[in-house]
Parts: sequence; structure tokens; C-alpha cells
Amino acid sequence: MMYRFLVTASLALGAGCATDQPTPKSHESCNTVRPYSGDPLRAPIDLATFLIDPQQESGLTEDEKTALQAAFSGANEATGAQSLTVSVWQKGGTVWTQTSGTPEGHIHYWASVGKLVTSTATLKLVEEGRLSLSDPISNYVMGVPNGDIITIRMLLNHTSGLFSANETEQMRKEGLQLDLENVLSIINEYPPYACPGEISRYSNTNYILLSTVTEEITGQPYHVAAHDLVLAQSAGRDIRLVGPNSRLDGVILPAKQPDMPTWDVRQPRGAGVALASSESMALLLRDLMSGKILPEETVAKMLETIYPTFPDVMSYGLGIMTYDLPPEAGSQLLIGHSGGAPGARALLVYLPAKNAIAAVALTGEGSPEATVNSLLGSLDDE
Repeated sequence: MMYRFLVTASLALGAGCATDQPTPKSHESCNTVRPYSGDPLRAPIDLATFLIDPQQESGLTEDEKTALQAAFSGANEATGAQSLTVSVWQKGGTVWTQTSGTPEGHIHYWASVGKLVTSTATLKLVEEGRLSLSDPISNYVMGVPNGDIITIRMLLNHTSGLFSANETEQMRKEGLQLDLENVLSIINEYPPYACPGEISRYSNTNYILLSTVTEEITGQPYHVAAHDLVLAQSAGRDIRLVGPNSRLDGVILPAKQPDMPTWDVRQPRGAGVALASSESMALLLRDLMSGKILPEETVAKMLETIYPTFPDVMSYGLGIMTYDLPPEAGSQLLIGHSGGAPGARALLVYLPAKNAIAAVALTGEGSPEATVNSLLGSLDDE
């Protein structure tokens, strides 16, 4: 069966993409956290039935590999991507990988999929007792509107109400850097979308602030600290987090877009600076969902309270997305994260019903969702 879900799923999720969601409402004083008043929450996920056993024997058959190759060839032609990389992992064992338009040894930009690294690093600090989800952001960053009542938890699940700093006209046309100084200036100029706790509204500002918290606690640049906290615990070794001055040798950069500045993959900080092979990203999600990087209890907490950040498309927990496939696709669940920036798109998801992970990144404007649909549809049912 082809697994179809709305191909708009990763639109506007990249660190540099504007969204078509409501514009900020007029500024109002928020002296206290407001009760949540958005769309109904998604039901919690019983992760105990979904956690991956990475020791389970590999189940990819030769027929499945043949079907995956056909799916990749079809997706490569349909997307028209300048460069495409895909990987599928199922039931343990070896990751199946294919690339097109990608020089040997080169890696892709994963845009907001990198938020999984930021959220995992944040939760790692919580596990180590160096941070609390109830801490206000003002404990670590001064000058954030409503900072005394916006908590780390609110930043993780996008209920802070803070304006997304990348959505200004200046950012889109001039490529303004998303450093802390510029972000603070923007969110103090543009009013919040809502008071803290009131709604769930995706905002890259939240994850830029979280990366600053990681720096304040560890005393290291975000890309160094997050590597040590997260990536060093994963079998996915071909992943790089980059800082403002990092070299970009061996990186497939986003395709140049008409009338837009070239997107600098080094500047979104915690909102998405992961560069990786699709194989390593698949292994990263496998290791997260199997309790290797964070304790299983913590992974379960990521999916306890799930907000309909993009109603009818996807929902958001503590730094991780869920996608509910429609009834015609068997009402299946996907867990992972989407990403998109000018000239680059990506998707990394786990399909518990098939104990499978798919990772797709491309340059251009093709659809990673359609590619994932085809790849996962090539696998036999459990």
C-alpha cells in the first residue's frame, strides 16, 4: 500500500522559511501563563508499544530491496531534485541507501530536522540534572519578552507564543543572520503570537533560544555541546553540526532560489544546522527511538502531550513531530521531524507499523514526503 499523507507537511518548517499561518496579533501584556485554548490535543502515544528493538534481526528481503530501488528511481525522476539521498532501515541490520546527484562522500543539509538534535540535547541536560523543563528562559537569556514565564518546556513544544524571527521581510530578502542579538531585536519589535501557554505555534525562535541555553549551561558553542550530548551516543557518525564560522567542505548546499539570498546553512543555530548522510540520520532516529541516547522514559515523555501545531497535518510533542496518516492509508502513525529551507527539503520518520525508518533529503523544491510515501510503501506489512 502506498502511504499517503499531506505533502504540505514540511512546508514552512525550515529555519529560513516563512509560514502562511496567522500574522502576529497586537501586543498585549502577559503577566501569567494562559490556559491552552487551541485545537484539541492529539491523544498521547503509548510509546511502550512503539519503541525500537535495534537488536532485532534484519528483515529487508531481496524483493523489498528491488521495490525500494524502483521507488527511488521513480522519486528521483518525479522530484526533479538536483541532489537526492534516501535511506531505509527496517528491523535492525544494514541501512539501505541510494543517492543521485551527490558526489561520493558529500552530505546534505537537513534544515529543521536538526531540531531533533536540539530537543534531545536539552532533554539530556534535564536528565543530568543541569536543567529543568520548568525553568524560565530568563534564567539563561535576558531580554526575551515574557521571559519570566516562558519555560524550557514551552520552547520545546512551541507554546511560548514568541514570534519566529526568520519570518521578517528583511530576513527573507536580505538573509539576516539568526544570531542571538538579531533574534532578540526582532522578537522585541514584533509582538508575540499569543501569551505563553495559550496556543501552539511553530517558531524557530524557540529553538535558537534553546541552543543558547545549551551554550550557557555547558560553556561550549552549541554545535560542539550538542555533538557531545547527542551525536556521540549514536551510530550515525556521518553527521556534522556547524557553527557560524564552520567550513562547508563536502556539503551539498541548498539550491539557489530566484530573488532570494543564498541560504547559509550555518546560521540557524538550534533551529537546524545538521549536515549529514541519510544513513546517519536514519541511525540517529533509530538510536533515539530505541532508548540508546535518552532513557526510554524520557523518550516517552516527548510524546505524552502532543499539540496540533499544524492541524490535520502534524502535531508536536517535546521536540518531535507526529504525523497521522489518513484512513485510506490505514490510519498509521509516523514519528520524526520535517525540514525545509530555501532550496532544500528533508524528512526523517519512523513508521512503527512496519518497524521502519525512512530518511530523505534533497536540494531543490521536490517532495520528500512523496518520496517517503513510495519508500515505505515498498515494504511488506509486518
